[in-house]
Amino acid sequence: MPDNKLIKNRLWMIALIIIVSSISAGLLTLVNAGTKQRIAFNVEIKLKRSVLDVFAIPYEKSEIINIFNNRIEIGKINNRTVYRYYERGKLSGLAFKMKGAGFWGPISALMALEPELEKIKGIIVLHQEETPGLGGRITEAEFINQFPGRPVFPEVSVDAITGATMTSNAFKRIINENVQSFREEFQKK
Repeated sequence: MPDNKLIKNRLWMIALIIIVSSISAGLLTLVNAGTKQRIAFNVEIKLKRSVLDVFAIPYEKSEIINIFNNRIEIGKINNRTVYRYYERGKLSGLAFKMKGAGFWGPISALMALEPELEKIKGIIVLHQEETPGLGGRITEAEFINQFPGRPVFPEVSVDAITGATMTSNAFKRIINENVQSFREEFQKK
């Protein structure tokens, strides 16, 4: 038969664990509630900054929202969000998110096309899970700067990253599939 003192010690330990866990869960809930709006705002700013960057629109950090609101129009084509960039009242480009499977994980990017949808205006990688120092270099300017001005017909060609051919080929596939589907959706609209 177990000792009463041993049972009391175990019950006290279980009660202490429940109390500490409850306090921790409560604090995490408060932190989550307190930071939710700030996190949402930062996500919004990051997206707006990326849209401005893909169109090569200069901005100061404090002016991101105003410049975005004055220069970019947000629309939908099917279920795809489309960002239209106007310069001096004239359509200067269309941007949309694209995603697909990379070599090691999903890749998502923002691509801008010229208004005629025949040349790339810019690309910004939003998320990737490729090998750092190899496939992860798809986010670097040296790789991304090859795209502005490139024609999309018959398909976009990509100068591969040395040591990351599979990621480069995956990125090329993502670009070409998304350009083709975007053009088809746009022409139907």
